[in-house]
Amino acid sequence: SSLWLGSGGQSAAASSPCPGRGAGCVRRVPVRSPSMAAAKRQKTGRRRVAIYGGAYDPITNSHLTCASEIVHSNAADEVWLVPCGPRPDKPGLTTSPLHRYVMCQIAVNTSFSPDFAIKVSDIECFQDEALFTYDLLSKLRDENQ
Repeated sequence: SSLWLGSGGQSAAASSPCPGRGAGCVRRVPVRSPSMAAAKRQKTGRRRVAIYGGAYDPITNSHLTCASEIVHSNAADEVWLVPCGPRPDKPGLTTSPLHRYVMCQIAVNTSFSPDFAIKVSDIECFQDEALFTYDLLSKLRDENQ
């Protein structure tokens, strides 16, 4: 399916002038419909989860916008924000992992509806040391199969 946007549309790609045409032209921007993503999920039986890790000290509107765009673009079925635990490479990180997790929960719960596909994971908050990426992904997979 396609979406028609004029030059005043929200998408940066859609608001740029069409090649060889006037600045006010209408561009056709292909988008994947949610039904296409759902049909693909039913075939494979697996959901696509984007892991969006970071310090989130503090979480910002840009973090939330990025997570929302991932969901709206159908690049993933869900986005999980994963505040990091202790970080040896960031000694200046003074806010505790638990407080950063709570900040993320408050931000997500006040910005999105409860059934929107953005969640916050506490998987690293209670660890004694930082998890390597492979270990984090393995642990998430094992806990959520």
